Order: sequence, then structure tokens, then C-alpha cells
Amino acid sequence: MPGSLYRSTVPLVKTKHIIAASGVVLLAGVLVSGVASRTLVGRAVRGISTFAITNASDTPLRNVQIYLTDSRQTAITKHFDVIQPHLQVRVAVHTSDLYVHRVDCEQGEQRINYDEVALATTGEILVLVVGSSGKISRVYAD
Repeated sequence: MPGSLYRSTVPLVKTKHIIAASGVVLLAGVLVSGVASRTLVGRAVRGISTFAITNASDTPLRNVQIYLTDSRQTAITKHFDVIQPHLQVRVAVHTSDLYVHRVDCEQGEQRINYDEVALATTGEILVLVVGSSGKISRVYAD
């Protein structure tokens, strides 16, 4: 009866293959979600728009006020007491679009105002870079 012994081990082998394949799929899913959470695609899937200010000068930025609205025109105001030199702060919002209306801050004795409307769409990171002269540059990052 060698045939009956063979038949009884086939389902066991199939079960092991299914368990192994499920483990590989689970591991791949965890890795993909971990990578995607830090990328443009991951932010877009989760519906996150991000605004950031980078202080590219050697002088701290003080009394930073950020005036934003989301895609539903909900007003969002953020305040940071100090942004140290060569550091960045981020504001992430669950929305499709994030509009930056105004940014006010102080750099030493100089008052800096940015009042151009800028847009960060879903998944994007809009960065305002403040230089030593108080000049503000707008860039998009990943």
C-alpha cells in the first residue's frame, strides 16, 4: 500500500507551502508599507500634505507664525517660538491640498514676511528656505 502513504503526505506538503507563501506575502507587505510611509506615494495614499520651513542661516528664526488652509478652507495657524540655525520644522495635514497664505518671523532685528500663496498637493512637501539675508526660497522636496 505505498500509494495510500503517498496520498496522506500530499496535503501536509501543500499546507506547508501555503503557510510559507503566506509568511513571505506578510513580510513583503510589512516591508512595502514601511518604505511607502516615507515616500511621496505613501504620503499620497494616506492623504498627507506637508509644509516645512528650513532655517538655512546662522541666526535663529523667532516668533514664527504660519497661516495655512486645507482643501476644505479650514484655517490652520501654527506658531514656533524658535527655529534654530540649519534646522527644519514641518507641519503635516491630512488633506488633499494645503495652501500656505502667510509666514511671519524675525531673524535677528529683521522682520520677515512671506505672503505669496503657495500650494502643497497630496503627497508633496513644500519647503520655504530662509537664507541669511532674509530671502525666502520655495522648493518642493520628497
